[in-house]
Formats: sequence, C-alpha cells, structure tokens
Amino acid sequence: MNEKKFEAGSIRQTYSRLKEEGYYISEKMLRDLIKKKEIPAGHVGKKAIVLYSNVIHYIENMAA
Repeated sequence: MNEKKFEAGSIRQTYSRLKEEGYYISEKMLRDLIKKKEIPAGHVGKKAIVLYSNVIHYIENMAA
C-alpha cells in the first residue's frame, strides 16, 4: 500500500504512523501528552491537529 505521508494530522493518524514506523507509544499516552501541553497541537473544533515532527522530537528527547 502506497500511503502518502503527512506532516500534520489527527491524533489517530499520528498514532497509526508512529506504529507503522516502529514507535511504541499508546494512543492514550499521545492524547494525554497533548492534553498536558507537553506536545503542542492546534485544534479545529474538538479535533487536535499534531505535527508529526513535534511528536518525534518529544519521543527522541524523552529517552535522553
């Protein structure tokens, strides 16, 4: 399947891409980090829009 990669997406889209690329973080943890503002997100109505690069940056620096 040749799925187009995105830079910004919903929490569910971001979670799915993380899983595909071998990052093991739960969707709930991702939601909680956004809710705590540890990972920045914009909102369209109730839907959070997350930059994939911000999530990767957080994950990579979380281990350090």
